[in-house]
Amino acid sequence: MAITVLVIDDNPKIRELLTEYLQLVGMNVIVLEDGKRIMETIETHHPDVVILDIIMPGKDGFSILKSIKRKYILPVIMLTARGEVTDKIVGLELGADDYLTKPFNSRELEARIKATLRAYRSINLDTKHAALTSELNTPGEKIIEGCFSLNTANHTLTINETEIMLSIMENRLLIAMMSRPKQIFSRETLINIINDGSDIIAFDRSIDAHISRLRAKIKAIGGNPKTVKTIRGSGYMFVPEPS
Repeated sequence: MAITVLVIDDNPKIRELLTEYLQLVGMNVIVLEDGKRIMETIETHHPDVVILDIIMPGKDGFSILKSIKRKYILPVIMLTARGEVTDKIVGLELGADDYLTKPFNSRELEARIKATLRAYRSINLDTKHAALTSELNTPGEKIIEGCFSLNTANHTLTINETEIMLSIMENRLLIAMMSRPKQIFSRETLINIINDGSDIIAFDRSIDAHISRLRAKIKAIGGNPKTVKTIRGSGYMFVPEPS
């Protein structure tokens, strides 16, 4: 699966250099010259990692970093011409995952991107799995998102006063995704979630079959099956319908 990198830098030569090299090594690259459209771009393109310059006109890199970390679970590598230790400390304290000073070696940046993603995915998979497993084991909880109402105790989904029964797997999938609307869940994460404490073992592409059946049930009671959205190359996410 190709890595998607969002590069935010006001220097056109840096943007061109990074785009050319990262595409050469098989990564997808999206570029912005400032942070004006950062949230819209993340929502649309779902990057795996952000390469963020600090010194830019208007909103600086530190402010952009805070905005990203406030809303998204997304690794950020700071890229700057400054080499002062204080800048690195501020960036790391605000949540930066790594730091690289210009001028930089393109191969080193590639290695840092891959190392950051390996560490990030490993740590956050464990964290997300633990948090979601805790939610799955909370009895009697009702989750409401838009016109969807999920009773986690009796495995029923209600849409506009019409109710349908869910299987154990379908119930677990919806608990996970409705608890984190608009968050992308990889197949691996969903497998870990629905296998936890279940007598039925899910594996790889069986997730697709469970999602397909879940969509069919949503459609059967008048809901939009596209509420469970496929994110190509990444997994699935729940996008609430208006109530």
